Amino acid sequence: MTPAKRQRTRGRAVPRLHAKLEPDGSQPAGYHVGGHAIARLRDVLDPTTPTLSLHELTEDQRVRLVVARLQLKPKEYKLAMIGPGIIERTRAIAEVETRSAIGRAIMAIEVYVLEHLSNAPRKRR
Repeated sequence: MTPAKRQRTRGRAVPRLHAKLEPDGSQPAGYHVGGHAIARLRDVLDPTTPTLSLHELTEDQRVRLVVARLQLKPKEYKLAMIGPGIIERTRAIAEVETRSAIGRAIMAIEVYVLEHLSNAPRKRR
């Protein structure tokens, strides 16, 4: 029996994701060439729109990009980390802005998600 089935037989609810990941491509995902305006995921994926890759961004641009992404998350957004515990959205934004160890970990997570989202369409071809 799988762990999920075991959980259901014990009467525990299995958590479900209620929001789709990047449903319409409107989430911030990079910067337009020139580095002054944040680009949406659909712009980053569009080969006719010139955007900077994640590796071309400065540290300040990465911080602003992650903060923009966090600000669009629901107010109930929470992130669980081993050590620091449960981090709410406002604290996550503050940690990223101060570039603390927790903030750098959150940035690494968001950059990983963005890399996955920008590479996923290429893998499907």
